[in-house]
Amino acid sequence: MRLDALYIVVRDMESARRFSSQLFDRELELVNERFSGFDLGGVLFGLFSVRSLREPVDTCAFTYGNNCVPNIRVDRIHYKWDRIAKLAPPHITDIQETDAYRLFQVEDANANRVELYQATDRSA
Repeated sequence: MRLDALYIVVRDMESARRFSSQLFDRELELVNERFSGFDLGGVLFGLFSVRSLREPVDTCAFTYGNNCVPNIRVDRIHYKWDRIAKLAPPHITDIQETDAYRLFQVEDANANRVELYQATDRSA
């Protein structure tokens, strides 16, 4: 079994694209009306717009915001936090430290959270 993709549901695709491009510091790999995505180490991180659906979807209900928290490993966590904080996201936590990790969460305008972490020397 292998994870190929993960997507979050967004209300405003344009703001989600802008924010995510700045968050990940890269351009989108895939862009269309319904879905946009980034290649993050071989896993496609996607943004899905339910509003783009032309027919109602009866098989499942979509929840906006905080329905999945992607956990993304980064180097230089303090640099990432400083850079992302300058973007003035709706919410960003302080860097927290556990026995094995330093981490923080950031929230976009669609109320989706992403957690960024860096392993510490104690995580081995």
